[in-house]
Amino acid sequence: MINWNEIPFVRFLIPFSIGILVSFSLNYSIEYNDYLLFIIGIMLLVFAFKQTNFKDRYIYGYLLNVILFLLGYLLMHSQKEINHLNHFQQYIVENNIVLGLINDMPKKTKAGIQFPCKVIQIGHSHNILNRTSGTIWIQAKGEEPQHSLRYGDLILFSGKIQKIAAPLNPHMFDYQSYMENQNIYYQAYIKSNQIQLIDNDQGQSIYRYAFSSQQYFAGILKQFLPTADEYAVAAALIIGYKNDLSVALKKAYTDTGAIHVLAVSGLHVGLVAYFFMFFFNLKKQQGRTYKQLKYLSILIVIWLFAFMTGAAPSVLRATTMFSFILIGKILNRTSNIYNTLAVSAFVLLCFNPFLIKNIGFQLSYFAVLAIVFFQPKLYNLIYIENKILDTIWQLGTISVAAQIGTLPISLYYFHQFPSYFLLTGIVIVYLATFVLGGGLLLFIVHAIPLLSDFIGNIIWWIISFMNQVIYKIEQFPYHLIKGIWICKPSVFLLYFLTITIAIYLTVKKQKWLAFGFFIAIFLGVHTYYNDYIRSRQMSFVIYHSYKNTIIDIINGRKILSLQSSNISKQKVNYITQNYRWALGGQLFDTIVLDTFSKSYDVVYKKGNILKIFDKKILEVNKNYGHLDNEIKKVDYILFRDNPTIDIADLKQKYEFKLLIFDGSNYNDRIKKWKKTSRELDINVYDINKEGAFIYKSQE
Repeated sequence: MINWNEIPFVRFLIPFSIGILVSFSLNYSIEYNDYLLFIIGIMLLVFAFKQTNFKDRYIYGYLLNVILFLLGYLLMHSQKEINHLNHFQQYIVENNIVLGLINDMPKKTKAGIQFPCKVIQIGHSHNILNRTSGTIWIQAKGEEPQHSLRYGDLILFSGKIQKIAAPLNPHMFDYQSYMENQNIYYQAYIKSNQIQLIDNDQGQSIYRYAFSSQQYFAGILKQFLPTADEYAVAAALIIGYKNDLSVALKKAYTDTGAIHVLAVSGLHVGLVAYFFMFFFNLKKQQGRTYKQLKYLSILIVIWLFAFMTGAAPSVLRATTMFSFILIGKILNRTSNIYNTLAVSAFVLLCFNPFLIKNIGFQLSYFAVLAIVFFQPKLYNLIYIENKILDTIWQLGTISVAAQIGTLPISLYYFHQFPSYFLLTGIVIVYLATFVLGGGLLLFIVHAIPLLSDFIGNIIWWIISFMNQVIYKIEQFPYHLIKGIWICKPSVFLLYFLTITIAIYLTVKKQKWLAFGFFIAIFLGVHTYYNDYIRSRQMSFVIYHSYKNTIIDIINGRKILSLQSSNISKQKVNYITQNYRWALGGQLFDTIVLDTFSKSYDVVYKKGNILKIFDKKILEVNKNYGHLDNEIKKVDYILFRDNPTIDIADLKQKYEFKLLIFDGSNYNDRIKKWKKTSRELDINVYDINKEGAFIYKSQE
């Protein structure tokens, strides 16, 4: 049976995390009374601990859960910058002057650079600046300023600050939520040459040293790895510098399931710890003092590695996780690994509660938990005497265990599954181990001419071979299964099923197996019901697309797309793909709106009248200056491509329910149309502001 006394922090972490999530979602304003309630709760807890009989100890447990919930709630609320009284949002005007501090290394983009900027002062003129708090995401277009920007630079710029908008298309990447998870709510688009450098080295010293170290070691790698792809992979794999990865290379590693190798995280920290553990274990006779020195040295080494990689959040999470394990070893205490993981998660969330919404944080802990539990059980299924084959089997079981832990949440976020993850998990991870070890050795001996050249050549050869393997796997048939769409209830059900199986394997009681079987049945019914609903759906959607028109007609699992003539396939996929996957539909034909001549069961076009299912849409565009139709009663009128037409005249000629303005129209013209429509008491739908227009048939 599970001994809950061995894992107290697992129980603490649950109400604490729920409090953080509730605070993140509700955003209820905290008053002093709430803090007073929290203090009273602690007093009641102490009182209950002293006065409660053993048989009534559950009261203590309930109070503790309530306090941990409140602690998580208050912590998240206090960390939200937008809740601060002096947040810069109250001073925003049309054109703002901002004195800010760059609090991360700027990243290069196709258009320029981007970086988070901590707002120190803001105002509408240089003479009137208000001291504030909060962070703006800066998108700077054009060539980088004369002085290359870096972390800790104090800058001055002017521009329009706007709230980060929610996505305008269904199931599209939610950039607003992504940035809110990083405690950023506003952004500014400026020109790079407008940024004035006021001062530098103003950030926290520890981060400045970390970023400087990363740049220093990147220079060493560039010296010994002159070719672009090999250097880019080495920089990403060894020191976490990913700015120089090409789009093709990043796509290849992502599609083959090997992208985690290029993101410095738990794998890399674990390998560094393993390298030095191997070195210390060469001494066979180890006393208590030697063991403590060994674990303390490894603790120092992994933190040095963390700063060498620029103190990236992913590597800091992993380093913190390993630190608690090593501290337990130093103190000669055998701690339950699950409790240690819970402690590390608790501490990390105390410092940054926003981590709970971070995909990397979630994947890291799910992967580690699954590896700790399932990997030994999988590994012990087969005994292999040959050491090389045994190592391959061990790497394979680690990959499978990690997939067990991360598969539901990976499918939920990324909607794809790399079919050959086991192959990449064995081959690429094995090769990456040598690259990481060789890279660390190169940093030590880089000043020794012949030896450094020899090691650099070996690293280059391994990475070159590794890239060739990745590109080859990418060419395998069905190397990537795309379009897998699961909803949140399915994610929870899959994890409940995994947990139930894990408990059964631990306690060996049939009731847990029966409970798992019940969950599997429920999951199957839930999936079948969703598929049934999808097979009967009848709807159409007019997407938001800048300067273009895209209309998808969904009939069961078939999707017919009507589009502007000048829109690229890549842009259409970016806008529509996630929603099509969510609907479970397949595109069977694409039609250019202006040359639409085919006839389908669900749609036909006659003149400028478009009939979809039972709805008639009058299409008004630049090619129809004067409308003359036999049909005078329609459901919707769609304005696209900036038509010049009198809305008052339109109201006299046609009977309709709604005017729809899509993204192909100019915003200034839409404002005039909306003003006229209000005067004429006409209902309008502005896709540029309200998002995609979706009609669902009741049939």
